[in-house]
This record gives sequence, C-alpha cells and structure tokens, in this order.
Amino acid sequence: MNFIKQQSIGFYVNILALAAAVVALVYYVINCHTSYFLSAGMNPGVLACSVGVIVLELVILVGNQFAGAAAGSGSAGSAAGVSWLRVVLDVCVVAVSVMLMCAFAFFLSDRVNSIASIATFNQNAQNMADLMSAIYGMIAYVVAVVLSIVASYLKVNKRNA
Repeated sequence: MNFIKQQSIGFYVNILALAAAVVALVYYVINCHTSYFLSAGMNPGVLACSVGVIVLELVILVGNQFAGAAAGSGSAGSAAGVSWLRVVLDVCVVAVSVMLMCAFAFFLSDRVNSIASIATFNQNAQNMADLMSAIYGMIAYVVAVVLSIVASYLKVNKRNA
C-alpha cells in the first residue's frame, strides 16, 4: 500500500501511455495479417519503434522509483547517481514521444495509398473491416502520443524533488 501512496499522477498517465502503445502495436500486427494488407508485410520501423517505446516506458517507470528512493535517502554519495539517472530518464521521456510519432508516421505512410484505394474503388465488407483495424491502430498511436506528452510534464513519484 505504501508503493501506491508514493506514486504521483504521472505514474498512472505513463501506465496509460504504455497500455495505449501496447494496444497500438497489437492493432498493427493484427492489421498486417488481414487479407487486404497481408501482401504489404510488416514495417520493421513500426515494430522497432513500438517495442522501443514499451522498453523505454518501463525504464521510466522503474527508474523513477530508484530516483525517488535515492532522493529520499539524502546521502551525498548518491547525489551524482541521481542526477545522472534523471538525465537518462529525461532523455527517455523525449525518446518515447518521438518514437511513438515515428511509429505512427511509418504506419500511416504504409497505409495511405491503400486507404485511398479502399475508400474510392474497393469498397466491400472485408476491405472496410481491414481499413477500420488500420484506423483503430492509428488512433491508438495518437492516443499514446498525447498521453506520453502529457506524462512528460508530470511527476512520476512523490519523493522526486
């Protein structure tokens, strides 16, 4: 129970951003295996950025716990370690938003011609369902980007100064 009391709103927003990134990745993988988009294959850029985001979000969540514990101890020897860790965490926060935008851009650029083709010429129930799964994935990426940007302005741990 003490762990929950030490968390700030930024912790929960980061959890939501992580969940949205996982949902977006799942929708991307599902969309790549639909009948219309199967021939396009998977873009390694989307996969690399999405997996990188998941790893960095976990680094942010765990790293802030260590930074908060070190800041709470107040020892002089840990001050250099905490400042180094905070720089790394700040870089991770920026990298998460950038990588999410890159994943979204790769996903959108792979699908834009197909979306236009389905919307104008190939409208049938199966193609429209495939298109909707792509749109849901793109929406999930945008939600993850917005949540990660909001989370970057919030404290994760109440013990962090």
